[in-house]
Amino acid sequence: MSAPAFVRTPDDNFTGLTDFPFAPHYVDVDGLRMHYVDEGPADAPIALMVHGMPTWSYLYRTVIATMTEAGYRCVAPDHIGFGRSDKVTDPRGTASPATPRTLRPWCRRSTYATSPSSYRTGADGRGWPRSSPCRAASRAW
Repeated sequence: MSAPAFVRTPDDNFTGLTDFPFAPHYVDVDGLRMHYVDEGPADAPIALMVHGMPTWSYLYRTVIATMTEAGYRCVAPDHIGFGRSDKVTDPRGTASPATPRTLRPWCRRSTYATSPSSYRTGADGRGWPRSSPCRAASRAW
């Protein structure tokens, strides 16, 4: 399957964002680049932060800082179409950006899937891990 037509926001657009010093991480989801924040100790319990619409992982910037200081690993993906992730130019070319169709492949390809324990939060995070390949690593928070 080839990737639908998309645009990629230039990295320079994200330089100097207030309270958002996080290094970008990316995975390929059906030919589209999906961004996620991954901060904190690799072996720490994970706080998975899934944004709603129309926002992106920037929403969690202060929560990420606080929780990493408390010893958590914070993971916050940007749905396709939002934040640093690719934006599909023809919405008929893919499912709604905030669906398990894009989150499941992200989960399988990111380091989130290998964590022994995790927590989740966010408008779109409610209930999603119960049906995901990462279910065994997820506990409701």
